Amino acid sequence: MSDTSEAAVLRAEQRSLYAYLFTMLGLAVLGFGVYATTRVSATQLDGVISLINAAAAFIAARLAVASSKPADAGSPYGRMALENLYALFRSLMILGVVIVGVITNVIKVLDYLISGKGSEPEFGIAAVYTAACVAICFALKWNHERNNRSVNGASALLKVEATAAKMEGLISAGICASLIIVAVIPEGTFLTSARFNIKDIADSLIVLVLCALLVGDPVRQIRLEFDRLSGRRADPALDASVRAAIAAVAEEHGGEVGRELTLVDALAIARGKATEVDLRVAYTGSMTVEEQDELRGRTYEELRSRIGPLRLTLVFSKFPIHATPAA
Repeated sequence: MSDTSEAAVLRAEQRSLYAYLFTMLGLAVLGFGVYATTRVSATQLDGVISLINAAAAFIAARLAVASSKPADAGSPYGRMALENLYALFRSLMILGVVIVGVITNVIKVLDYLISGKGSEPEFGIAAVYTAACVAICFALKWNHERNNRSVNGASALLKVEATAAKMEGLISAGICASLIIVAVIPEGTFLTSARFNIKDIADSLIVLVLCALLVGDPVRQIRLEFDRLSGRRADPALDASVRAAIAAVAEEHGGEVGRELTLVDALAIARGKATEVDLRVAYTGSMTVEEQDELRGRTYEELRSRIGPLRLTLVFSKFPIHATPAA
């Protein structure tokens, strides 16, 4: 079985993130250079997203180290929620790029429709650049997923970055395909007449279509991370896996406890590379504080072996998590 210790997850994250960082920096510089040469707006958007991805990878690499620090008196719940904050603000940044891209290119299209003035950009170089970006981005996505598989998918950071790499790869693929299609449109058609030539604004139209197609991903991620940070049950599949693991533990070791235990409620929330688990358990008979702590420790070890890194809160109570105990 692959190693899913916190140290192993951190090493996998560092390998992926630094490779991603330097590659994105190179693509950003290349994208801005292609834009300066061809004036294709879509390549400028590609360059901006690459630059954001590079900055995000740098922040994520530092954050991965900070969030891995153990809980202490100042941070008794640990620092795992930092990775949720990162995913939230990263998605907000991508959404901001999409909004800026829409506003900028809507203005360009309207200006052309009103003034009739425009110029056809050089599509050939842009098409070659975007084709290269597609191959590189999907290679980076594969690398993130490979490193994450090596730790049983325990890294939320690598999941986010794999999605970001896929998103940029799809943007580049859409730009490349569209540029090629536009480049082969013959002159003198109703799309390329003297009064209206779609080639003059084709790159802006491409950006607008791509923004419309891609805006859903960051919006969904923003909602998910906001729900996680606000304590909502945002990970039902994770809840189910925790309940299944608890049932398996009860079946294997229930007779060793010497009393009947009842799971009253369970909540599992993805916190970066770990899972925050909150349990409410009722029991028959009586237990000393030492016995309760021993049961907590055994439950922690059993759950950790089944679902990976976690922080466990186990409260002995007949009330569910949301209930207020009667006085």
